[in-house]
Amino acid sequence: MDLFILRSLWRKLKGNNCSKNMGRNNERNIKKHNDKLHKEQDKAKKAAMARKEKLKQITKQFNANKQNEINK
Repeated sequence: MDLFILRSLWRKLKGNNCSKNMGRNNERNIKKHNDKLHKEQDKAKKAAMARKEKLKQITKQFNANKQNEINK
């Protein structure tokens, strides 16, 4: 995953006062923290995939328009 995305995820989690909820390093708190982290990572992956898909569509449309202009 991109380093920029990981840094932003870390800042988000750090800003949510995780230390307050992670007073005891028990299994339940660790699982809660990991679930939150994985949810944010999945969200970032989906956003990146959506951007790539949108770019593909724009490129296809641009190439089709360019081809139509050449054929005219």
